[in-house]
Amino acid sequence: MASQPDLEIVIAHYNEDLSWLGEDVKTCTIYSKGGAKAAPQHPHIAIPNIGREGHTFLHHIIERYDTLADVTLFLQGRVDDHFSITMDEVKKRARNTEPGQVTTFPYRDLETFDHWDGIPWDEYPSWRKWSSMSSSVKAARTPAEYWQLFFPGQAVPDSIGFQPGALFAVRKEAVHRHPRSFYQLVMQEFFLGDMAHVNPETGHLMERYWQAIFSPEYICWNKAIDKSKAERNQWGQKARGRWHVTPRGSEVDEATIHPKDRPFQYDPPNSLHKGHDSWETSLLIAALDCKRHHPPIMEVLDMEANDFHLYPYIFRIFRSGTLGSSSHCFVLIFAVVRNCTE
Repeated sequence: MASQPDLEIVIAHYNEDLSWLGEDVKTCTIYSKGGAKAAPQHPHIAIPNIGREGHTFLHHIIERYDTLADVTLFLQGRVDDHFSITMDEVKKRARNTEPGQVTTFPYRDLETFDHWDGIPWDEYPSWRKWSSMSSSVKAARTPAEYWQLFFPGQAVPDSIGFQPGALFAVRKEAVHRHPRSFYQLVMQEFFLGDMAHVNPETGHLMERYWQAIFSPEYICWNKAIDKSKAERNQWGQKARGRWHVTPRGSEVDEATIHPKDRPFQYDPPNSLHKGHDSWETSLLIAALDCKRHHPPIMEVLDMEANDFHLYPYIFRIFRSGTLGSSSHCFVLIFAVVRNCTE
């Protein structure tokens, strides 16, 4: 049996309760920015409160460049607003990161970034809070100008894929695609000088650049041609430009989380809906109780056939009364059931 890769967990902490880490808190590398009053009761390294989590993660890469673990798992001080799987499952997925690759959390398609002239915050109500928080300092350059500064001689891509929240595991080989001086340059331009602020706009650019920095798989140079499921990895992250796109004017972040990241209990199939023999009938009956649209159904429709967790997940959504009109739900359910019983 092959040996497990060495794993180090790095936490970007401000004042969060770290009890969710359990016993892992004893072995994590914790960088705390909240000062003495907010410091955790566990061994930690105090660093200046600038640059959001991007500054913290870059600091670790620069300081530990020559002694990085085989896999480094970068997490924020709070994760339950991004995913709800256990730390054991997070560590398992992190250790399964392939050489030279990245594993992102939560379990979902990446988001598309192509705002190379600047992030139009006002056109995305669901993002606007981040640009106004703590009097955010506007970036000194456009995303395109930063890209060309970091990658001289390279054209600006059509789009790149990123994981909102910047929670990811990365292999040492992926980090070492660039010399330490590369990360020092990014640190200088994004988080020092005029950008040494608690919430610089460059912190949000860093969130969007991580995957593209670590692997060319997350860079789309031309308008994308859709790829089949067989050509994508299990998260759809390597779809080369066919990542999720949040529409302008969206009031809510439409990023959907894979059902496997939301653990729940359910009964055996025959008891899903008392008095009915089949899951299909149970789901169709449950659809009659739905009241408003729920985005996860669109992700459910894109799942592979015969996913065992699919039925109870849909059933739970429907019984909670969070979908659209009955007729709309009926059509969606019929499509899901047909897809999963072929």
